[in-house]
Amino acid sequence: MVEAHQKAAVLPARVENLFSMAALVVVGLARMPFDEQAAFNAFNVAFPGLVGRDQELSAAQMQAFTDFALQLTYPPNPIRNLDNSLTAQQQIGRDFFFNNESFVNTANDFGVFTCESCHRIDPQATPSTARPPGLLR
Repeated sequence: MVEAHQKAAVLPARVENLFSMAALVVVGLARMPFDEQAAFNAFNVAFPGLVGRDQELSAAQMQAFTDFALQLTYPPNPIRNLDNSLTAQQQIGRDFFFNNESFVNTANDFGVFTCESCHRIDPQATPSTARPPGLLR
C-alpha cells in the first residue's frame, strides 16, 4: 500500500491528482447528471502507472472501454426480493418505523411521533424533504 506521502514519488505527476480514483465506481455512471462520458474518458491518464499499462489507451480503445463500462449495472440486491416485496421481519420493521408513535419531544411541544417523523425515507434524497436543522432539540 502506498502511503499518502509516498504517492508523488511512485506515480507520475499527471496521475497524482487521480490517486483517489483508484477505487472509482463506474457501475451506473451513465445515469449520473453530469457529462459522464467526458468524465470517464478523462480517466485515461490513469492507465499508465496507476493501472500498470505502458501508455494511455488510444482514443478508439478508450471509447470502446467507455461504451462498455457505461452499460454496467449492479446485480440485484441479494437481500431484497426482485418484486420489492418485504419479508415478514422487514414488514414489522417498516411498520414500526412508519406507524409506531414511540418518541416524545416535550421540549418543543411536538408530542408523540414516529421514527419517520424525523428520518424521512426519500429514495431521491431531495434536500427539500429534510427537517430544518434544530427543529428537534
